[in-house]
Amino acid sequence: MAPADQKAKFWEIVNQIAAGAMPIKSYELVHPSAKVSTEDLAVLKKYIKEMAPKNKPGDTAKTNAITKQYQQWQNGKIMVSSLPKALNGITYIPDYKNWQAISTTERFDNGTMRVIFANDIAVKAIKDNHIHPWPNGVIFAKVAWDQNEDKDGNVKTGAFKQIEYMIKDDQKYSSTEGWGFARFKTPKMVPYGKTLLFANECINCHRPQKDEDFVFTQPIKH
Repeated sequence: MAPADQKAKFWEIVNQIAAGAMPIKSYELVHPSAKVSTEDLAVLKKYIKEMAPKNKPGDTAKTNAITKQYQQWQNGKIMVSSLPKALNGITYIPDYKNWQAISTTERFDNGTMRVIFANDIAVKAIKDNHIHPWPNGVIFAKVAWDQNEDKDGNVKTGAFKQIEYMIKDDQKYSSTEGWGFARFKTPKMVPYGKTLLFANECINCHRPQKDEDFVFTQPIKH
C-alpha cells in the first residue's frame, strides 16, 4: 500500500479496537490471547503518531501561503468550474460553509485537523435529541486541513485537504446502512473513488459505531 493508505489503515485499526469491534468477540472467546490491552493500544497509537508528518514550526513562507489559501477558502474564492459529482451521484455542496459547526476532531496519523458542519435538519435533530437514529435529510460535512504550527506552538488550519459528506436517506442508501458517502479532495474538489464500491469502504469503517447510527463524531454538548 502507498504510505498515505498505510497510515489511513492504521488509523482505521485503532478506531476499530478502541470501539471494541476488533478483535471480534466470538474470536476472543476462543483465543483469549488475541485481546488487545490498553497498553497494547497505546503502543499502536504511539507508532502511528511517529508516522505522522513533522511540521517545521515557524516556517514563515509556508504560514503566509497557507493563510492566503485559507482566506480564499473562507471567502469562497476557491471555486470549481462546475459542481463535481461522486460516482454514487452525490454532488459537492458548497453551501456547507454556512452550516453550523457541531464538533471537531484530529487525525494523529496524518497530521490533519477537521471541523464537522451540520445542515439545519441535523442541528434540529441535535436540539431535539433525535440522533438514535438520525432522521432522513441530515447532512454532515467534515472538512480537513493540515495542522500548521507557528513558532509559539499555536496550531492553526493549514492547507485544505478534503471534504467528506454523510447524507442520511434510509431508502436511497439502504445498501450502506442508510447513509450516502462522498469525498472531494484538494481545492479542485476531485471526487474520491474509482468504482461505486468506495461507499462500502466508507460504511465498513463506520460499522463499529452502529449503536450511534454509524456516526463517529458526536455533537459537542452545550
